[in-house]
Formats: sequence, C-alpha cells, structure tokens
Amino acid sequence: MTVGSLLLLLLLGFLFIAAEIIFIPGTTIVGLIGALISVLSIALSFYYLPSNHAWLFTLASVLVSFGLGFVGLRSKTWKRFEVKSALTSKAPGQASNIQAGMTGKTTSRCNPIGQAEIQHQIHEVYALGDYLESGAEIQVERIENQYIYIKSIS
Repeated sequence: MTVGSLLLLLLLGFLFIAAEIIFIPGTTIVGLIGALISVLSIALSFYYLPSNHAWLFTLASVLVSFGLGFVGLRSKTWKRFEVKSALTSKAPGQASNIQAGMTGKTTSRCNPIGQAEIQHQIHEVYALGDYLESGAEIQVERIENQYIYIKSIS
C-alpha cells in the first residue's frame, strides 16, 4: 500500500465525517465510519510504511484534523451557506372588509374555532362563549389582530 492510497483512505474518512456534520447530522453512524476509516489509515501506515514515515503521516493527519476543525468552527466559514433572504410580506388580512356588528351564519361548528359565512365569504372565526352548531346565526363582536370574534344572535 502506497502513501497515496493511505492519503486517499484518510481523505475518505474526512469526507465521511464532513458528510455527517453537514448533510446528515445526528445519525452518528456515518461519522463513526469516517473516524474508523481515518484511524484505519493511520494504523495501516504503521504496517506498510517505515516507522518514521508512519509517525509523520500520523502527525500530518492530526494537524489536518485540527486545522479542519478550527476552520469549521469559525463563524465566517458557514456564512456562505446561510440563507440571507427573509420573508417580509404578510398574508392578506382575512378580516379586512369585516366590521363589528355584521351578521352571518356558521358553516361549521365553532368549538371555539370554526368557519362562518360573513358578507358572502367564508372566514375563520372564534366563538365567544359556548359551542355553536353549524348553521347558527352569528354577529361579529370584535376584530383583534385579524381574528374575527363572534357571538350567537339567538
């Protein structure tokens, strides 16, 4: 086994560890396989290379590991992978044309949340009080933060 094949084996171990960290975090199996491949490459270096070369290979492996860990732990490294766009728009207001005092009819049961038809449009409503059956006559009590609060007329 040559130094090149040992380096490829070590690189494969590092790639498995990087895949564990970046693509499939939390599984630990891929990371453990990568660590085992890296340790195997170092062990094989002692078997196939002269002792002083094997120790240099081990030292280089440890230094590269620490270097990659240092670079990976810096916050600047991951800035290029961040999502820089943000959602700034809001959903259209449900209660934009609804006002307190309007009447309508529930289209589903309200316990306390349900649906009601107000001004020929279906809206999600919140019943103030008890359970309301489907088809109950309702009145809009108030609107707060785009939530329509209703009460039974009957």
